[in-house]
Amino acid sequence: MSLTDGTLFVNFSSGAGSASVDLDASRKWSAIFVNDRAKDWCALSSENGKRGKAAITVSVSENLDYDERSASIRFICGDVERIIVVTQKQKDALLLTGDRQDVGKDGGRITVEVKSNIDFEFEISADAKSWIKPVGTKGLSTTTLLFEVAANEELEKREGVITITSPLGSETVRIYQQGATPTLIVSSNRIELPARDTAFRVEVRSNVDVASEIPKTCEWLREISAKAISTNTYTFEADENESFKSREAILTFRNATQGLEETVTVVQAAATPLIIIGRMEYEFEPEGGDLAVEVTSNLGVTVVVPDSCKWIKPVKTKALQTCTYAFEVAENEGFTTREGKIVFNNNEQGVEEIVTIVQKPAIPTLVIGCMEYEFEPEGGDLAVEVTSNMDLSVSVQSGCDWLSPLRTKAVTKRTHLFSVAKNHSRHDRSAWIVFQNKVENQSDTILVSQSYQPILVPCDTLRASGRGWTVSFETVDSKADDYRIVPADSWLSMSGEQSLSDGSRFDVSVDALKENEKSRDSQILVYYKDFADPDTVWVRQYAKLPVFSFTTMARKVKIPEMEEQNQFGFVFWGDNTQEPWKQGLSHTYKANGPHKVTVEIGNKKRVSIKDLENGMTINLRELRK
Repeated sequence: MSLTDGTLFVNFSSGAGSASVDLDASRKWSAIFVNDRAKDWCALSSENGKRGKAAITVSVSENLDYDERSASIRFICGDVERIIVVTQKQKDALLLTGDRQDVGKDGGRITVEVKSNIDFEFEISADAKSWIKPVGTKGLSTTTLLFEVAANEELEKREGVITITSPLGSETVRIYQQGATPTLIVSSNRIELPARDTAFRVEVRSNVDVASEIPKTCEWLREISAKAISTNTYTFEADENESFKSREAILTFRNATQGLEETVTVVQAAATPLIIIGRMEYEFEPEGGDLAVEVTSNLGVTVVVPDSCKWIKPVKTKALQTCTYAFEVAENEGFTTREGKIVFNNNEQGVEEIVTIVQKPAIPTLVIGCMEYEFEPEGGDLAVEVTSNMDLSVSVQSGCDWLSPLRTKAVTKRTHLFSVAKNHSRHDRSAWIVFQNKVENQSDTILVSQSYQPILVPCDTLRASGRGWTVSFETVDSKADDYRIVPADSWLSMSGEQSLSDGSRFDVSVDALKENEKSRDSQILVYYKDFADPDTVWVRQYAKLPVFSFTTMARKVKIPEMEEQNQFGFVFWGDNTQEPWKQGLSHTYKANGPHKVTVEIGNKKRVSIKDLENGMTINLRELRK
């Protein structure tokens, strides 16, 4: 890039980078950042030089913020001045030249660079079409849109928008053109903040240097220069307002040379008087005990226990924290539930919260930790935790011979042990255990359920090609000899078995259908040594489906992608191997081709094939048969 006349725009993506600018000076020259805050992320290889030609490197650090940032650099050589505008995109944004272009009042040509691998369109906002005109485009994968900006003859600056639209969404580039007179505009003259500590930004648009000023008496407001993202963006931080009155401060942005000044009034809301109690109701057993109430408040709190609740007493301890109030709840010796109140208030602000204490009566109780238990087919020991202040009798549902109490030395008064036998049936089963005290008329029950032992690994109906196929299924026992496999029809026959680490696999051959023979269904009965009833595997053999084939020379081949909903079929790889069709299916041969692959598909009305590999030849005439 060459800095010859006018303004040069240098644009970067969000990552760190650099660009070279050629300069030819007739005398000594110097470079000045319009605002020094941009030096935190933008740098020049040299900020001054002698007469003659020079190559200057403009470099930027990585932009980790989600906002675009820009900087203006003035190159001065005697009475001649040139400007470089450096713009860096925000993190994870569509890569454009930038979302703003600043143009002098005399106008000129601007470029918008778009890096994209999809189609896009652009549109100039209606109010700017009279002074922003498209010139054309250039570039291949990187498209540069050229626009001509007419001279601004008005005294005020103006703004236009170019919107670039693609299927992924839209991005906008704002064109700001200076007017014939210096201007200074702030995004808003009044900003309202909540009471909590808050950061906010003020956007300043100006064609002159701008200085910001905070009143010296305002100690709760400050500028965060470390977060400056652009010479036109000012970031401030307000402390939390702990007062119950709102407060305000006036920010001033000015250019003393031009006599320009704008003010922004910042108003922060007052704190809200509050008392927050983590829990509003507590329930105690008859024995009573200690109570800790967590209280969060921004004002003084008074604690009152009514005279009618003398059984609730505040506790004064050295370990007591300012936000935690401790109380002692006496034992309830009565036979009715009682309720008390603790009042937390601040009369000056008229704020009050009430905590309710509920204490149970001293009556016979029976509490069982878990009311329902589920067991695997293998059975095992069952421990039931029971809390009660009564003697209990324990009984198992009559007729249940697989669930029985255990009498061991390890049994405690609150723990009852039972034994659950192995389930050899082919059905789930359940039984009740009853804990009872007839004197107090108190009882409770728990439910014990046990599932049956599965034989098969669950599977859908097995699909088979009408040209002959092999289907496979798995069982849960690794000893294949413990199973007896019985095909229901003669066109099914056992062809192999294999013991796995966590089960067994069985292969069943499916005979080919005769010509014009229709689809057929059958089942395979699977018997296990411990059970009389078998499990069933269903087999569906389809009539001969439409077929196409292709030839490949590659050692590894991938089935072309076929666009069709609910598509299914079968693949014969040509080397005595086969498998059901699925999208993206691939196969590796022992050597290079030629290899002929035959594919059956379940729907031949419309098949769109794509992602063909080099050297692949497809015979589609077979689909018409």
